[in-house]
Amino acid sequence: MKEILRIVVRNIGKITGAILAFFIALMIAIFGLLKTIFIILCVLLGYYIGTLFDDGVSLKKTIKDIMNLFRPDQWR
Repeated sequence: MKEILRIVVRNIGKITGAILAFFIALMIAIFGLLKTIFIILCVLLGYYIGTLFDDGVSLKKTIKDIMNLFRPDQWR
């Protein structure tokens, strides 16, 4: 048992990558490529917003700053 745990700890990146690849392949098989990409992008966006929230950044100010990037100068 200790030997198996040592192998898992030593190769945690490989194991995590294999599990992640399996779930992505499963999602592509079930939902299709475009829906899978959309789901992954939504998860990454949620992770980013959660990171901002955890860091104490004002979510309202961040959204306002992002929207200002796309607005023409005469609307500011």
